[in-house]
Amino acid sequence: MKDEPRSLDGTLGEVRAYRSKFDADEVHRYALFTPDEAELVGEGMLFPRAGRRGLEIGYWIDVRHVRRGYATEITAALVRVAFGVHRVERVEVHCAAENAGSAAVPARLGFTHEATLRRRAEGTDGRVYDLMLWTLFAEQVAGSPAARAQIEAVDALGEPLALGSS
Repeated sequence: MKDEPRSLDGTLGEVRAYRSKFDADEVHRYALFTPDEAELVGEGMLFPRAGRRGLEIGYWIDVRHVRRGYATEITAALVRVAFGVHRVERVEVHCAAENAGSAAVPARLGFTHEATLRRRAEGTDGRVYDLMLWTLFAEQVAGSPAARAQIEAVDALGEPLALGSS
């Protein structure tokens, strides 16, 4: 992440802002840890940028943990949350065309590559790059590898949320 490392106060401010957006149902951010929960591996997000009745999934994985399946794991879990909790019709993944590792994630999970939009996105370094658009529709989830993701969704009080189909 371009703004890391932050001071403790800076990190607390960021976490408070994330919580506020989560509570307002604007952006849902989820931390991803190693199985023993000793180390932060990355993050997965659900953004309302995909238009009406859709959500976009975003993810990043710390470079020390890439190529271990973490991005696929969190994306599959977020597919289940998007369709089962938020009841959307469509989920999208947008990624840089040059990032083969990132593009492999939606491909593995049964998303359809709909388009590569030329010179469409700007990176944190200011460089403009081509953007791949991947989509998975509600009716495709049951037959996709994402449907097999083992997850538990809970509310703010730790009570289980039903993960029905959309």
